Amino acid sequence: MQLMLTPEEARLLLGQLAQRIQTLDAELVHTDKRDLQRSLAGDLKALQALTDKIRSEADDAKNAR
Repeated sequence: MQLMLTPEEARLLLGQLAQRIQTLDAELVHTDKRDLQRSLAGDLKALQALTDKIRSEADDAKNAR
């Protein structure tokens, strides 16, 4: 799948991802349940990878101009 985003859309999406990452990180710190910790840690890792991918694509598009 390929998704084309405008710079404004990319900024909005990155901002929302950053907020969600912060929320999940706070939840992870405050939970004692191992299963929930593993789940939250997996979600955090996936969201951070997605954030990195979007930033990389945005940088590539910016440098191509």
